[in-house]
Amino acid sequence: MQRILTYRRRTQFDPRWGLWFWDNAMQSGADNNAALSNAPGDRSAILAVDASVFAMREYLAMAALAEHLGYPGDARRC
Repeated sequence: MQRILTYRRRTQFDPRWGLWFWDNAMQSGADNNAALSNAPGDRSAILAVDASVFAMREYLAMAALAEHLGYPGDARRC
């Protein structure tokens, strides 16, 4: 699970703004959203609030799982 978070942070996080973006328009689930693009050269065009909220919730869930499994250091790192 940590690899998934690491991969997404590397491929879908904009450090300049501290926000997350969708890799392509299909990931958003929003049909016919004119703000999203599938252009390979324009991957981070949309800093999506839903992507940022989903990422935050994944980190919170990972922290809860790590704590429950007895890895407090990993829980604090999430």
